[in-house]
Amino acid sequence: MSASREDLKEIEGIGAKTADRIRWAVNEQTESYGAESELAI
Repeated sequence: MSASREDLKEIEGIGAKTADRIRWAVNEQTESYGAESELAI
């Protein structure tokens, strides 16, 4: 959840685009539902 783009890129099979998409998805859920929501991861 808190991994940076650079941290994610160190994982085999994850490039810059995938890392960006993961970061977007994590941030989107937090922004849309709020940190206090049951739906937030």
